[in-house]
Amino acid sequence: MNTIQLVNGDLPYPSQGSQPSKLEIDELCMILFNRWCERRSVTPLAYLMHSWPMPSRASHVIRRLSETLKELEMSHADSLTFEERRLLAKLVDLTAQPLFANSRSEPRI
Repeated sequence: MNTIQLVNGDLPYPSQGSQPSKLEIDELCMILFNRWCERRSVTPLAYLMHSWPMPSRASHVIRRLSETLKELEMSHADSLTFEERRLLAKLVDLTAQPLFANSRSEPRI
């Protein structure tokens, strides 16, 4: 199991030598969720809640989360703190890891 280390108060980063996990993505999203609830920051919350909590851990769900967070970062950077922008960048990096990006498992209908 990967562990999360807190940096600068509450910005988690994977322990050195570990691969990103879907649990880490959930933990990072939870930190953003809590921050935005505390600040009553509605726009970022709406973006995050569009694709999180994730109903499954399928790769297409993680890609949707990544795309949503990129859109938030591009369209509403002025509503984010410096640390929140760093955290979003970390989430986008995690979701772009080969573990998630190269998987083509799509949902079966």
